[in-house]
Amino acid sequence: MFERVTDLLVEYNYDLQDLRNRLAEENVQHNLDDIRLLRYLFRSTPAKALPRIKAMLAWRKTHNADDVAQKILESNMVPSQFPHFEIFQRCFPQQTLFGFSSSGTPFSIE
Repeated sequence: MFERVTDLLVEYNYDLQDLRNRLAEENVQHNLDDIRLLRYLFRSTPAKALPRIKAMLAWRKTHNADDVAQKILESNMVPSQFPHFEIFQRCFPQQTLFGFSSSGTPFSIE
């Protein structure tokens, strides 16, 4: 089993490069780092990951997901001002701390 994200990056290095090449060949514009690409590549192949990444990027464009994130950043919004905050609060009612470990793994402490 993998203990750190860096172990995954080493293990999937060849597949990550192959996936990056496929994205470039198809002129897929993205801002995904290797960690995000691993999400689609883990236990898969670059050929299978490519259409899933393209579908995700199309969904983000259709639903203006990046615009929402940019608006939050530009407006210096506090969490209670986030779009659909009430729904988020119902789903994650006691979230008190969110961050990333030293290996890059996201965590929350409730």
